Amino acid sequence: MGYLCILWHFHQPFYSDIEENINETSIIIFRTLQNYYPMAVLLKNFENIKINFNITPSLLKQIKLIGENKINDVFFNIFDYDLSEEKLINFYNEFPGVYTHSNKILSLLKEKIELKDHSEKDIFDFKFLLHLISFNPLIYDEEIKYFIEKMRNFDINDVGILINKEKNIFKNIIPLYKKLQEENKIEISTTPFYHPILPLIYDTEIMKKTKTNFSAPEQRFNYPEDAKKQIKNGINFYKEIFGKEPKGIWPSEGALSNEVLDLFIEENIDWTATDENLLFESLNNIEKKDIYRIYKYKNNLFIFFRDHFLSDLIGFSYQNMDEEEAAIDLIKKIEKILDENSEGIITIILDGENPWDYYKERGIKFLKKFYELLEENKKIKTLTFSEAIKITKNYRVIENIFPGSWMGPNFDNWIGKETANKAWEILKKTREKIDDLKEVDKIVEEIILNCEGSDWFWWYSIETDKNIKMKFDRYFKNNLRKVYKRLNLPFPVEIEEEIVYYEKTPFIKPFIDGKITNFYEWYQAIEINPENLWATFKPFNLPIKKIYYGYDEESLYFRLDFYEDIDQLIIFLNEEIYEIEGKNFKDENIEWKWDEILEIKIKRKKGMESAKVQFQIKKGNYDFILPPYSKISIIFKEPEWMV
Repeated sequence: MGYLCILWHFHQPFYSDIEENINETSIIIFRTLQNYYPMAVLLKNFENIKINFNITPSLLKQIKLIGENKINDVFFNIFDYDLSEEKLINFYNEFPGVYTHSNKILSLLKEKIELKDHSEKDIFDFKFLLHLISFNPLIYDEEIKYFIEKMRNFDINDVGILINKEKNIFKNIIPLYKKLQEENKIEISTTPFYHPILPLIYDTEIMKKTKTNFSAPEQRFNYPEDAKKQIKNGINFYKEIFGKEPKGIWPSEGALSNEVLDLFIEENIDWTATDENLLFESLNNIEKKDIYRIYKYKNNLFIFFRDHFLSDLIGFSYQNMDEEEAAIDLIKKIEKILDENSEGIITIILDGENPWDYYKERGIKFLKKFYELLEENKKIKTLTFSEAIKITKNYRVIENIFPGSWMGPNFDNWIGKETANKAWEILKKTREKIDDLKEVDKIVEEIILNCEGSDWFWWYSIETDKNIKMKFDRYFKNNLRKVYKRLNLPFPVEIEEEIVYYEKTPFIKPFIDGKITNFYEWYQAIEINPENLWATFKPFNLPIKKIYYGYDEESLYFRLDFYEDIDQLIIFLNEEIYEIEGKNFKDENIEWKWDEILEIKIKRKKGMESAKVQFQIKKGNYDFILPPYSKISIIFKEPEWMV
């Protein structure tokens, strides 16, 4: 028999206004109804399954405040407001497209609102449907099913029924998780409160010890005391909610360093976890089988290293399979590993929210089948992490850990890019304002800690939609403005500056020969780093280096650079599907050549003004969709010299 530790990670940044107790995003409501509550409800049906959950304090606090009606959540109270069309559309756009686009009536109402061709009844139904699609089928009852059948012409009585259901869920979700933990069916870990990248809060100079090509910010951010406070605040909030000390900490984004591990030891934490790639960087002569044991840092703190491949299968590959067949496949792979590693401990860690959006049945069939197979399996025993460290005798002492996160042996997704470094520097400048104060405003202190959260720096760092970047830029800078206001200080110029995101027109005419014919052939193209297309963690050993795209008057061009050969590439372009196999092909609609690079030319259809694109890459057991949770949006524009 072998052992399996599964951890579902739940996180949202602290969107709520700390000063005014208001939340203006739909995300907390949507994710709670769609993922956080149903994931616990599902477990009630399985007697012998043990699961680990990580619920970040920044998320848990917002759920608690909404449940206690101590925060004004605008989306929750949507029927109490005469909201602008723009605000309603913003709510719609915050939802993953798979939920909104699949509801034809909701999409139709959205179009009517955008065209200002709507009635008051349209607005009422639009608000209702946004709440209705937030419910996961796992928690449907007869009334929810009736509303889904009805789909139009809702009334105030319907609203009362629906909102009361939501209120009950927010009232019961924390007690449900607490009860499951008290019954020893689950273990809940905590995280540094506002989900900061702790090694960087401790000292941004640590990035110089990692495998990075980027430069550190000019102004060093070096606040070990803040790192310690984030940990303590997370622990104290956990005690407030669950009535006892947490045994484990999942570090934000799996980000660790020796300094952070030492802080965990100071707080008497039993275990933590990160990705296997940090183990491979930390010790010599490590093989894959070596991740199926527990390690002990300085003989004080247990560390679990996640199996990147198995976690990726759930996070990325299985969304393209029949869900029950995927669950059967996963069980077989786990059994094979444990057959080869007697009494080994497999660790699977991934988001418990985002992946299910892209499963055909929202992950419901997969999870049900997976849990069913685990419950009856005689070769696999599921454990909480605390149980695992009690039964294991086969651990190895580790004295140092290579700094990095579950994204890799660096912190490139939060520091190093120009815009991210500017954010670190303005945070440093703001943080210095309270260094010399004899008495610190508690709200100012909380705002600063919130500004240390990982999410703001993430969106400054990765390649994504400009509107998303600007949204999180506003969150970050609005918080900083509050600090200066409360300290009666003028805003520094950096807060008032808008971040400029350079948008070039990728008008190109490459020669399709599978080679970089000349330096300027793809010079104007948009370049995408595939590793930055994942919101939290990325697949291991991606076979693709870069994606480029551009266009001219008649055609759309793609270039893909690979580390190694793949079996097949599929391009989803609007409603069309193109399968790329073999080294070259040409007809009236598509041409490609695959040599040093893969160059593709696709004829633009008449009247095509924009395109939505996804790539599917197949190689052996790997089957990836890029981007995994959205599509690349291309709007065709003529370059200035043609206008």
